[in-house]
Amino acid sequence: MSQVTSYPLALLKLMDEGYESTGQPPLGIARRVGVESSTFNLPAHKILQALITHAQSPETIAKELLIELGKCGNGLVETLGLLLR
Repeated sequence: MSQVTSYPLALLKLMDEGYESTGQPPLGIARRVGVESSTFNLPAHKILQALITHAQSPETIAKELLIELGKCGNGLVETLGLLLR
């Protein structure tokens, strides 16, 4: 596993540990858009973990995740994402 993918996966693992202890998903619940009674209810961070872990190009997905998380106002994450481009 490259350093590019290990940072986002470590971040998502911390989110998972927080979720396990509090029961509150840090990024909310992922649902299918447009379906009111969706059976697809998973913590969003678990989907992101799976996307990176099982992607054909994990580094690309990891970079995009860091860039998008950076847009939420975390300057360190944003800088890291931009440096990896």
